[in-house]
Amino acid sequence: MNPIIAMLKHALQAERDGYYHYRTASDHTDDPKAKEVFDKLAQDELAHHKMLEETLASVEKGGPMPAFSEADRGTWGKLNGPSPIFSGDFLRRIKDPHFAMSALSIGMALEQNGINFYGEMERMADHPALKKMCRFLVQWEQSHLEALSAQLKLFQETTWADARFAPF
Repeated sequence: MNPIIAMLKHALQAERDGYYHYRTASDHTDDPKAKEVFDKLAQDELAHHKMLEETLASVEKGGPMPAFSEADRGTWGKLNGPSPIFSGDFLRRIKDPHFAMSALSIGMALEQNGINFYGEMERMADHPALKKMCRFLVQWEQSHLEALSAQLKLFQETTWADARFAPF
């Protein structure tokens, strides 16, 4: 099997895994902001999947590579602020942050795996459009990783401060 086709099929499965992770996280939070973000992350995974499906179909037929642009990222922007995913109210009222922290940690691992995987696909690709698509996906996954990482760091700092564990 063509190694690019094999990688695309692997990537399709990884995007499905990410979709189901974020759907589950959304279904298990009662924080409206977190639900909205996890829903958006799930939709992004579906958008990645669609992009990969179109690319796979074209590669398998020997046809032209689909063209993707910044507009294909939709309205996803870099999440910022002191709590990019969960509301401040959620942080104050949460009694057991373990599920939220686990969802963030697993999400970070999925996003980092995507960054590594698409980076490797980009290095292996010999077609400029496929290289461009992989770079596009790396950047998109990176924006997800940054938001998840910022939120996890805030959770850790809050938990440590509450336990008087932090060295300040």
